[in-house]
Amino acid sequence: MIMSIEILVTPQTVDECIELAAEHLPECYEITISVEKSGYSVRLSDPDCEDISLDGGDGMRSDIIEGINIANSFAQR
Repeated sequence: MIMSIEILVTPQTVDECIELAAEHLPECYEITISVEKSGYSVRLSDPDCEDISLDGGDGMRSDIIEGINIANSFAQR
């Protein structure tokens, strides 16, 4: 299913964000969350195996939503 509009409102839970990603990421895109002592990172991998560091500006939930929007060409890399 191709997403037709940008996600502008960040859901309340990480679970909801992950469900949106599973539904709306295009084929061959992947969001990876890495957690380590004193921090975490959220990255988007595209079909060309390019990794994009995500920072939606308001924690992990907004990072995931930014990845969905970038993968669907609604936001800049």
